[in-house]
Amino acid sequence: MKYFLDLYNLQINEPEPNYSMEVMGVHNIQRFNQSVAYNPYFFYGPSAGLVVRNAAYAFTGSLFVNASEEYPEGIISMSSPPIYISESSILIDASL
Repeated sequence: MKYFLDLYNLQINEPEPNYSMEVMGVHNIQRFNQSVAYNPYFFYGPSAGLVVRNAAYAFTGSLFVNASEEYPEGIISMSSPPIYISESSILIDASL
């Protein structure tokens, strides 16, 4: 939950939050730096680190973007699927 809140808080003061690829990139860098700082066994290998880890951020930003006439480049807002995925246990309980 802490890491989700770190991402959420990157846009908390914006009038219209957009979790764009730039915001996802900032979160990715923060998580990388945290891993290096706090995990003595951290390993950033060529496939697991460079390809797979970065692909997860890229796919999230590309798959869940909501393009419309108002946002032709797309927008990932608080009502987008990544929020539901990250908070699925809370939303499942709230929907019952």
